[in-house]
Amino acid sequence: MPEANGANPKWYTTACEKLAEIEKNADDYEDPEEGDKAPSPEIFVAIKNFFDVLKKEAKSGVQEPRMFVSPAGVIVVTFGDKAKGIDIRFSPEIFFLYKPSEKAKSEEGDRMSDAIQLVSKNFSA
Repeated sequence: MPEANGANPKWYTTACEKLAEIEKNADDYEDPEEGDKAPSPEIFVAIKNFFDVLKKEAKSGVQEPRMFVSPAGVIVVTFGDKAKGIDIRFSPEIFFLYKPSEKAKSEEGDRMSDAIQLVSKNFSA
């Protein structure tokens, strides 16, 4: 359900706050001795764009995503749980893996529009 008075939905506000915190502390993810890299500025732009488009496209609210930073400096945005989920990798190019259930076939792709559609349809709040 859209927020009143044009306010941002709770999931969007929380996701943007989490992303801003990761960006603020991006250097903490870098460890040259281990080969770990910090996410690039382009990755943060790509994720923010994804959230902006999802906010416009999702007719109802969506679940709050979780975010993880890989040692390669890639950020993975995840919706769902063990039973059903979608992992969206930003490098800054997008790649997603949707797992509808244990019995159904997984779906993967690299189009933001497909990922937006899957999140909107399957991970409503």
